[in-house]
Amino acid sequence: MHHRHCFTSLPFSHFLAIVALPLLSPIGAGASDLSGGSEHSLANGAADQPWGYAWGSNQSGQIGNPSAGRNRKFPIRWSRWTGASAAAAATPSATNDDWVQVASGGQHSVARREDGTVWAWGKNEFGQLGDGTTANRQEPVQVSGLSHVIAVAAGKSHSLAVKQDGTVWAWGNNSYRQLGNNSSDTALTPTPVVIEVPGTDTSPPTFPPLTGVVAVAASEVHSVALKSDGAVWAWGDNDYGQLGTGNTFSSATAKLVPGLADVRVITAGGDSTSARTLARTGDGALWGWGNNEKCQFGQETAETHVKTPLKLVDLSRIGAISALASGLGHGVALTADGQVWTWGDNQNGQLGDGTSTSRCMPMPVSGVSEVERIAAGDRHTLVTQRDGAVRAWGKNEYGQLGDGTASDSGTPEAVKGVCGVGQLNLTGAPPETCRLTLEKVGNGAVNGGGDYADGDTVTLTATPDAGNYFARWTPYPCAASFKMPASNLVCTATFFSTETVSYVLTLKTAGDGRGAVHGAGRYTTGERVILTATADPGSLFDGWSPSPCDAAGGQFTMPASDLTCTATFSDSAIKLITHYYVSILEREPEADGLAYWKGLIDERQAAGEDAKPVFRNMAYFFFNSPEYIGRNTTDRQYITNLYLTFFQREPDEGGYAFWLEQLANGITRNDAMSGFLYSPEFTLFMEKLGF
Repeated sequence: MHHRHCFTSLPFSHFLAIVALPLLSPIGAGASDLSGGSEHSLANGAADQPWGYAWGSNQSGQIGNPSAGRNRKFPIRWSRWTGASAAAAATPSATNDDWVQVASGGQHSVARREDGTVWAWGKNEFGQLGDGTTANRQEPVQVSGLSHVIAVAAGKSHSLAVKQDGTVWAWGNNSYRQLGNNSSDTALTPTPVVIEVPGTDTSPPTFPPLTGVVAVAASEVHSVALKSDGAVWAWGDNDYGQLGTGNTFSSATAKLVPGLADVRVITAGGDSTSARTLARTGDGALWGWGNNEKCQFGQETAETHVKTPLKLVDLSRIGAISALASGLGHGVALTADGQVWTWGDNQNGQLGDGTSTSRCMPMPVSGVSEVERIAAGDRHTLVTQRDGAVRAWGKNEYGQLGDGTASDSGTPEAVKGVCGVGQLNLTGAPPETCRLTLEKVGNGAVNGGGDYADGDTVTLTATPDAGNYFARWTPYPCAASFKMPASNLVCTATFFSTETVSYVLTLKTAGDGRGAVHGAGRYTTGERVILTATADPGSLFDGWSPSPCDAAGGQFTMPASDLTCTATFSDSAIKLITHYYVSILEREPEADGLAYWKGLIDERQAAGEDAKPVFRNMAYFFFNSPEYIGRNTTDRQYITNLYLTFFQREPDEGGYAFWLEQLANGITRNDAMSGFLYSPEFTLFMEKLGF
């Protein structure tokens, strides 16, 4: 039984909103492309520059290089990590392997080559990579069984492709029927999208494939297709009327959207609480249906849930629209004169008007012109200009704007170039390597500088002159041996005279987690120390000890004595298992129980599979155990336990009222628990722990 519906109206303060990113129209060789995921961004080069770029959140490897867990604040080149095909991509004039289209999901990415193959990487909990497994991939893998593909799109946890014969193929999560294959089962490899031909008294219904399609788009919960005859078809969840069929009945097969003809552009956006669809017809008119609670249609409507296509007068007036994009709660349009227009939610500056004030009225974005492509992430917006420059604005917590910072921007910012140098330009070739420059303080010789590719092993030497000694390398990650980051880097060696009194700073690690520490060496009294601690995937950094090592930001002045600083790392799985025991059973875990659950998690992670099902099973087991049931908890206490376990906070009165009413109306406690276990807030919490 699927319990999503009881959760969508919850009075919680916030949700993790993931936007699916639409394909606006078929893209062919010679054009650059752009896509924004929940919290990462993708681009590929134009014309004979086939390289693919990515930046932002990398929790599940979605930026496409072997560095899962390390976010990137400016672009890296993911296309160098495609195995044997990388060599071919480096010589595009001699191959047919140009990257021509990209699509971003929640934490996965999809790309199409000119040869018609499709590749994917990142999170694979529901098989959204289409390789027949549920193992996450840090590098692009080819989607099984697909060829002659002309278009791709990605939802939060599902993917779509259109083949040259006009059929649509879908794979990944199907809990909302968003695959359109007349099923609700997850698909680990591509399956055909079908339509239903009603049966008769003497014959059952049939389900032939949907054909004639040229473009697709997706939200988290529904999918949309545009046919060559201008008709629009949709399938999946329909809570807000986003299928346009005049009702709120979900559909596991493609349904014709009535009342539309000669459609040229489609987009779909939002998540399970905000899904909608927009379209532009050949006469320039704009149409919208689905959720309009935040003016996602660019105008207020009599009803916030629009079940059939509604003509959008305000949007239709801005000019000849050539492209549309949809974020979680905001919209973007590109007009034929290269101007970008935005509307809707603006809490992170995603409208690009220098404010955080949401608005219904579409307005042009200042500071960008001659725009060629647009894309919308969850709460950020991206554009490419005709000169190849890329601009971005909005939320930037994970570096998804690519400007080298993690600060939101309410106005367009230039996306930095590879290695963090200059500005990204999709008309030129990126550097193959980044520059490592060596500097020194004091008297001595340094060696090891030069040009290195991301991930190369760097070996540095520091040889003091006579009468001197070597003290340390700075900043992080500079050391005698380290992996080159995807950025230009300056490493400084510090030498002291033998007459200079200095003290040794030693670094150690403790705890059941793992991580790297930096900042050891020799320092003079009063010299500034900067400690760095980086947790490995699956671990959390808990802090430095003792004093003065525990100073804010790991920064302090060196005392007049040797010092040992210890960084404590905790295993995030052990920490969460312990949290379950304490919050549900009100006791610490016994050794055997801790080892059992940790073993199940380790087994899934070793296989590259998502570990959240283990935690969900653990929750069901604990809440239904004789130990918990024997406490005879009231419904109010049960709700409190759910909040503390899954949200790490006390419930607000609105939450109490909602769930007490649900339980009084007959849903079971396990039904209520399902709402929490599959909620966006719990998913976000788990992902921040690395699961």
